[in-house]
Amino acid sequence: MPPVAPPASDPDPRASRGVAVAALLVTAGLGLALRLVFAGDLSLPANLSHLRHAHSHAGVYALFFPLTWAAWRVSGVPAPGPRTTTLYLVASAVAVVVFAMYGYAVPSIVASTVVGVVWLFAAWKARAIVRDVAGARRLAPLAIAAATAFIPAIAVATRRDPALAKGLVHAFLALLFFLALAPSALHRVGARVMPSALFGPAAALAALHLGPWPSVAGSVGVLTLGLTVAWSAWSAPALDVRLGWIAFGLGACAMAVSPEGPTHRVAIAGLHYFLLGPLFVSLAKGPSPSPRWTWVALAGAGAMGGVIVGAPWLGGALAERLAAAAGVVWAAAATVGLLARAPRA
Repeated sequence: MPPVAPPASDPDPRASRGVAVAALLVTAGLGLALRLVFAGDLSLPANLSHLRHAHSHAGVYALFFPLTWAAWRVSGVPAPGPRTTTLYLVASAVAVVVFAMYGYAVPSIVASTVVGVVWLFAAWKARAIVRDVAGARRLAPLAIAAATAFIPAIAVATRRDPALAKGLVHAFLALLFFLALAPSALHRVGARVMPSALFGPAAALAALHLGPWPSVAGSVGVLTLGLTVAWSAWSAPALDVRLGWIAFGLGACAMAVSPEGPTHRVAIAGLHYFLLGPLFVSLAKGPSPSPRWTWVALAGAGAMGGVIVGAPWLGGALAERLAAAAGVVWAAAATVGLLARAPRA
């Protein structure tokens, strides 16, 4: 098994930043369009379910995984090279375009299959960290392999039991976010190492709890995950990411109150805050001090999550408009951050 390599810089930082900004603008633009349609301010000929799929896949495929690989690269963990990354980004673009136009069709499934193969290739390439790296970061290759194992079950359940398929998708994403992305993001900002023996089982239980099998054990997993993240983030040198991750950890603890799992609205709010707030800010800015854009991005992510939770009291149309405005603020700040970020360890 090859050892973990010394830290390396991004071979083409300007191209990487350009691709990240393009992915961000596509993801945010689709999200804005959806919010305005839900508010009744915009009419689109496209199928809204297809646009939702395009929005979520653009974010996961083209924005968050490449940012995570950049974090791997600067910390010495092997990541896909330029040719593999080009193939990956082309497949991601095809998948997003076809999802927007036709939903789950043969081209989007084929493109997503290529994406999944590259994920597995990246996990295999980084397999040395399972042995050589301390803490929860070592679990990333295993989490990617475990998450992709859900894909055949999701494909079968989509036609036979849509509710089960939806739950499996949530578990699939939670495994990726909690175990493949979050530990790398926390490491990127200098936070304390989370013990893999504690965080791994907690994240697995939390993924099942947020997915198809909510339970008391799952609530304990969510609580443990939230407390572990907050404990790790407390040591982060920069105040912005420290507060952002602690807020996420405390929010996870609040979600653990219900053995039946959070409501759909609360889960969506928490997901948007987690992805747009501490995860994105940590991956995009790295260990640098707190620039102004990070505070604006965290505020935008927090405002969006709060508006989504408060929609029943605010009223549907007003809540969607406020969420759209928060998204625009976040996207502007995030774009500034991506254009300013330096590919340093």
